[in-house]
Amino acid sequence: MRALVSGTRPGGPSRRAGELAFEPAPAPGLREALCTSFSLDLFFPSEDDEGAVALAVGLCSLCPVKEACLALALEMEGNARPYKRFGIWGGTTPYERYVLSQHRRRARGAPVTRPGVCGTCRGYTRHRRSGEDACEACLSAVAADSRRRRRRANRPVKEAA
Repeated sequence: MRALVSGTRPGGPSRRAGELAFEPAPAPGLREALCTSFSLDLFFPSEDDEGAVALAVGLCSLCPVKEACLALALEMEGNARPYKRFGIWGGTTPYERYVLSQHRRRARGAPVTRPGVCGTCRGYTRHRRSGEDACEACLSAVAADSRRRRRRANRPVKEAA
């Protein structure tokens, strides 16, 4: 593999030239990607560097294989949460790809929640963190828990004998 990156990125893993874990355009259909002409650090900016993110997204908008790149990123990332997605792929940020993957899953009719946790307070929390509407079972569980807590809070305190 040829050396694509040299030096280190602040806050990122330290890698020397030629030690990348992946190619920037791994699929044969992405060989014409613009990102192969630039340093990878450009497409993996820190989250708080809005200028670098805008630059990477702008370069992606000019890329002839933008759609194929986005499709590959969504396939590779699967159901990963936003904090487990990295880099600018197909002109999208990690969070944008997460939202897009959730919309696609709903359109296919695939379950967005994990089976076995619905009907509990923890299941309700999982729905909310995923940005989805909670199912009826989880709403019922939270309502019952809330009633139980209110009843417990209104009980008189027993004095020590």
